Amino acid sequence: MLPAMAATVDLTEQAVFTGLRAFVLDVLTVGPTNVIKGQANRVPMPAGPNFVILTPTGRAQLATTKRTYLPSAQPAPAPGQRDTQRQTRLDVQFDVYGPAAAENVQIISTLLRDMYGCDFLRPHQVQPLYCGDPKQLPLVTGELQYLARWMLGATLQFNPTVSTSQQFADIVDVTLVEAD
Repeated sequence: MLPAMAATVDLTEQAVFTGLRAFVLDVLTVGPTNVIKGQANRVPMPAGPNFVILTPTGRAQLATTKRTYLPSAQPAPAPGQRDTQRQTRLDVQFDVYGPAAAENVQIISTLLRDMYGCDFLRPHQVQPLYCGDPKQLPLVTGELQYLARWMLGATLQFNPTVSTSQQFADIVDVTLVEAD
């Protein structure tokens, strides 16, 4: 038996969030805006008046997995590859902060629901499925100061492929055994 290769995935959460970050930076022009991924320990709130925090909140399978096989170019018994693709729903929370938060969340929610968002995110292998309505969730800072915050939930689709090793046979020796 040949050693199996470690499973790898071709489209990571980091790559998806890189595309989302690029989208937000592209569409928001009101004031300087930082866009970071949420749930990082010991990281202060971004500097500047306006910023967006993107946080993954859930994943779900959208369809049955799809398998494809790629035999090795080497002669057997060199292992080939099996790719298993899973259509995946990714729920993301957009927390939009600052004096321009209301306008910024309006821009994000409008363009995620439009072909603009689909066209922009296509090269990143992500597509918006739907997006909720923005909600105001005020925040009181550690300095006891009010900070405007709007939250938007969006649902996206991406299709990561997990690759594993797969053995193939190029010669099969079949013999018949008579049974009583």
